Amino acid sequence: MKYSVSFYILFFIACVLFSAYRHFPGQAAADQVEQFLASSVPGLTATVAPLTLGFPLGVKSSSIQTTLENHPFVRVDEASAQFRLKTLFSDRRQIAYSGRIFGGDVTGIATLSGKDRSGSENGAQGVLTESRFDGISLNGVALNAFVSSGVTMTGQLSGSLTADVSRGRIKGQGEMTSSGLTVEWENPLFSISSVSFSDSVLRFDMPTPDTIQITTFELKGNQVNLQFSGTILPMVPVEKSKLQLTAEIIFHPGFLVDTEIPIDMVPGGGARPIRFNITGTIQNPIFQAGAQAG
Repeated sequence: MKYSVSFYILFFIACVLFSAYRHFPGQAAADQVEQFLASSVPGLTATVAPLTLGFPLGVKSSSIQTTLENHPFVRVDEASAQFRLKTLFSDRRQIAYSGRIFGGDVTGIATLSGKDRSGSENGAQGVLTESRFDGISLNGVALNAFVSSGVTMTGQLSGSLTADVSRGRIKGQGEMTSSGLTVEWENPLFSISSVSFSDSVLRFDMPTPDTIQITTFELKGNQVNLQFSGTILPMVPVEKSKLQLTAEIIFHPGFLVDTEIPIDMVPGGGARPIRFNITGTIQNPIFQAGAQAG
């Protein structure tokens, strides 16, 4: 008799789970995700494929397509999110998520809290995300959302990002590295239409939604070495973001021979760094000579 009761209980649970799966409001849930993403990042629009349930307690979406200022931005395929069961009834619930972006893998943890990150309870839920990505292909990625058209990149990107969203405001930090990076542009400058870098690293902090601090941005290659630091003030639209950067460039002598760059423009024939400041906006940067190395 007890086996019959157990069978009916299991059968009832299976029916409930199957019914929940069949009748899950996937489109309504996707709409909620779209609204959250749009409210978190100014200028971002997301289109989320209807969500389906994943067991034991999660959701999946076949694709998440985003645009930034009406330009194609990032597409996430095979996106999934799973509640961590051991945190389900705590005040800091955690969700593990994963997806595919440009042929690479993205994984991370989102921590949800009924308190904002300052610790005060205001009815608004804070979200802290910690993401890692690897093998992101930059091949053919256009930068139309940030600079004038005609600039593309190739290479592989890896790194980590932390984002803290509370009361509709976002802050965070990140580190990215790339290998085999090549930047190409349509209109040659001094007969140069592309530059390649063997490796690069970018580290930044975003202490407030309106300030991005570039602590390190180094690019090294056989043609030139570049180094940047300073501040970017995000604006909407993105191309209007203001620049307050200092930069240093070192030309490799062999590279200068194959270009039309006047040798008298390069201190020490490329042996010494050229230092300059970058102001203006992302779309219309202004370059000014800085103090040169002796």
